[in-house]
Amino acid sequence: MNQALSANLRCVVMRAGFFLWMEEAKAENLKKVLMQSNKTTFIEVDNRVINSSDIIGIFGPDEMDDYFRLKRGQWKCEYNIWHNRNDVCYCGRR
Repeated sequence: MNQALSANLRCVVMRAGFFLWMEEAKAENLKKVLMQSNKTTFIEVDNRVINSSDIIGIFGPDEMDDYFRLKRGQWKCEYNIWHNRNDVCYCGRR
């Protein structure tokens, strides 16, 4: 994904494992609706009607990148470098 383009996107993570990517402005509007409501309700998001209680959260591209890397088994060392599963970190020895 283009880094400049992805910086303006947010991901709405749904309980069923769906990821709804949307522009930051739309995500901010959704966030306001969710935070103002004190009850579960159905809301329209990008021509989809969803139950607000099924939304886990709204996350930025960096957080989603971390999530997908961890899901693939990668890990981040103390030097903030990603490594593949079972790799040994030599970052401190450079």
